Amino acid sequence: MRYRKSEELKETDVDWIGEIPQNWDFERLKSTIKFCQNGVWGDSPEDDQTDIPCIRVADFDRFLLEIPNQDFTIRSVPKDKRQGKVLKKGDLILEKSGGGDKQPVGAVMFYDLDKDAVCSNFTARMPVKKNYNSSFLRYVHYHLYHGRVNTRSIKQTTGIQNLDSSQYLNEKVGLPPPPEQDSIATFLDNKTNVIDQLIQKKEQLIEGLKEKRHALITQAVTKSLDPDVSMKDSGIEWLGKIPEHWDAIRIGALFKEVDDRGYPNLPLLEVTINHGVRERDLSEKKVHQVASDYNNYKKAAEGDIALNKMRAWQGAIGDVPMDGLVSPDYTVLRPRELSSTEFYGYLFQTSNFLTEIDRYSYGMVKDRNRIYWQYLKKIKVPVIAQEERENIVEYIRKVNETISEAARKIESEIKLFEEYRQSLISAAVTGKIDVRATEVQEKISEPRKEISSWDKFVLAMEIIKRMQDNQHFGRIMLVKILFLVEYHLRVKGFNSNYNRWDHGPFDNQLINSVEYNLKKDGWINIESEESKNYDQKVYTPTHKAYEKSHYFKNSWGELDDEIEQILSIFNDANSTQAEIIATVYAAYNDLLIEGKEPSEDKVLDEILNNWHPNKKKISEERWRSAYRWIKEKELLPTGFGKSTKETA
Repeated sequence: MRYRKSEELKETDVDWIGEIPQNWDFERLKSTIKFCQNGVWGDSPEDDQTDIPCIRVADFDRFLLEIPNQDFTIRSVPKDKRQGKVLKKGDLILEKSGGGDKQPVGAVMFYDLDKDAVCSNFTARMPVKKNYNSSFLRYVHYHLYHGRVNTRSIKQTTGIQNLDSSQYLNEKVGLPPPPEQDSIATFLDNKTNVIDQLIQKKEQLIEGLKEKRHALITQAVTKSLDPDVSMKDSGIEWLGKIPEHWDAIRIGALFKEVDDRGYPNLPLLEVTINHGVRERDLSEKKVHQVASDYNNYKKAAEGDIALNKMRAWQGAIGDVPMDGLVSPDYTVLRPRELSSTEFYGYLFQTSNFLTEIDRYSYGMVKDRNRIYWQYLKKIKVPVIAQEERENIVEYIRKVNETISEAARKIESEIKLFEEYRQSLISAAVTGKIDVRATEVQEKISEPRKEISSWDKFVLAMEIIKRMQDNQHFGRIMLVKILFLVEYHLRVKGFNSNYNRWDHGPFDNQLINSVEYNLKKDGWINIESEESKNYDQKVYTPTHKAYEKSHYFKNSWGELDDEIEQILSIFNDANSTQAEIIATVYAAYNDLLIEGKEPSEDKVLDEILNNWHPNKKKISEERWRSAYRWIKEKELLPTGFGKSTKETA
């Protein structure tokens, strides 16, 4: 990937596109598709040959820009009404109706499934013409959507947005030759996949923080803050054991139901599942009521408990932070004597209590279950002294503050990843960057990180732990992974000396040192396995290795994501595949170290004629495929480290 020089670009007559490469065409979107055919909704399924899956807007994966494989809605569409409407692999689907201010209509999805289906009447099928890459075009439409170019074609006379598809498809875009379309699509598929995995990991961290928060709060409001407190059986199934000095009492003894109405000028409140009770944000919705319409709404005063009867079992319950109005169908509870209800606001959000609410809820079907006051008031909850309640509340506030701050930092990182993803797509589909493989490679010899011998052993321990699911993982593969971490991530301090062995770059002294120290410290067990060509070892981490996971985080945390990407290459690989990848990388890197420009032929010559005779046992085509693979995955060497030229 490289940024194009100004002389390689030409001006367009569209200000939001700017310049495009000299060899690109400048055409209207409609030139890339055969037609734009409105979808069909059909009738209720008949359980016969007229039934067919129907893709709805709700099925769109707006992040991956595709239709994921899942169980779609089945509709009855007779064959005579399917003409031109049956989706085929490679089609695009245009959203024509729906949307809103924050998510306007006009998204385009890639249909990459091998199954016949139709798209709904809110969408349209767009088969792609020959010589156009569908995956490339989805990224083009994504760029237009996020630049809000689609909004110029939106017609809205009622609450629903409608896209004028003819006007939208009349927009002009830059279109590269077919081979470059393929290169851009492959580049973006790979790059966005890596970014998406990083985002997913960050989201998992946030979920972990939420679980930790919930566990700490549950412990505090049901077991106290004192880990050594004497416990007793509460006699209440959902509560279990409680501190010996606590009591349990029915909710009805602590709260009474109130029904105050006639305060139309108070702010509107909402009782949410995830965020408790808060003031409703009216900016996102068109609210047409006047003050008199709220006369029938219930007043919830600061310190009350408000709950949505139908969603309380899911968590729609909490303490009220300010005077306001809630739906007439909600329940408002006022404390009889309590000075503060914040403790119970937290208690009522615990999963065990919500399960108890669910047990007392009634309805025709599960999703319509309601909890009524006559049943809710019978549930028993802990009752404790005011001072202890206040201490617990103060502790929970600090927990919330700490975890919220950690979550905000992760969310800001996610936002940066998403912005980078979007800018990368835009730069690629407008030709600002050239993603085609180039043989000109810059040498980068400066290290990114310097380590100690201890860090080296910690890394090896972590690799062994993470690779346990690969039955082929052993001594050979461990060396190849250590090699790539050192060379590809440019890490100084391994003190390695890789030589050209028959099974790829290998440092016998390094692996002997790693095995000796990990075994000596009780982190791994090692077993030898018979092999015709070399001494294979099988590693098994001990419980001590898992107890010391924080060592890796302290030593390698900033490179964890990149190390994980390298490990993902070997997740399903065998020893021969590991050998091929590492050998191609090493030969390529050696050429850079020598100041030569690597090419496919030069790298193959280095492997087949200047490495080890056994390399010729692997087919030339397999070596070429490996070379193209590391180029495609951008696993490109930089000329870092020492050459492997000295053959063992």
